[in-house]
Amino acid sequence: MSKDTIADTTQLSITYRGGPLAYDLDDTTGIRAGDRAPDSPYIFASNGKKGRLFDAFRGPHFTLLSFGDQPAPQVPDGYKNIVHVYTITRGDIATASSDDALIDIDGYAHHFYGITSDALILVRPDGYIGLTGRNLGPQPIIDYLRKVIDR
Repeated sequence: MSKDTIADTTQLSITYRGGPLAYDLDDTTGIRAGDRAPDSPYIFASNGKKGRLFDAFRGPHFTLLSFGDQPAPQVPDGYKNIVHVYTITRGDIATASSDDALIDIDGYAHHFYGITSDALILVRPDGYIGLTGRNLGPQPIIDYLRKVIDR
């Protein structure tokens, strides 16, 4: 199978880049807002169980992935029920910064998302990326959510 055939059957070739629900704060990430969020394996730091990012995305919520050494931004109370937050870290359970950390097995998530430094990825409930950029705290996330869900 060719790469194009695989991309077509996995829907990774469908993009909404430049659309009204896609916003890149900067060019920190290799992946762009409007692209389909890739899957990747991980290990929960809290209990050592394995999982997949697609499982974390499943449901009627946004998923905020915080890559790097900075703590994930705190989502305000008014948004906590619609935004699930995970810190994606390299290393192992012993070096994880928090219990909500997901250990990036073999660096797949960093590779698939094009992450080389601290970055945020906000995945929409439909599995597409809504927001990308440096970890600048919660304000860009709040601004995005207000824009797309009209709060």
